[in-house]
Amino acid sequence: NKFILELDNIRVETNDLTSIENISNEIIKVYPNPCSNFINIDGINNGEVYEIYHLNGSLIKKGHYNNNISFDLSSGMYFLKTRTYFHKFIVK
Repeated sequence: NKFILELDNIRVETNDLTSIENISNEIIKVYPNPCSNFINIDGINNGEVYEIYHLNGSLIKKGHYNNNISFDLSSGMYFLKTRTYFHKFIVK
């Protein structure tokens, strides 16, 4: 008997569930939220690709993260996508 657990990009296979001690998960923090003209992201590396989407699904901005993301967006809800993460944020 084999146990397989898949969640996002994490796959764990084992014959013995008692052997699983800890499954680490990336912790990513987006702040400030709500924001006005920039956001910071803890938990991703500089140079990582990001995309910002409008609530209607249209791509607003794409780039490589470098300490923060600056933008000039209208008030509303947006979505930030990285290689392994999807987060909503609000522009006030």
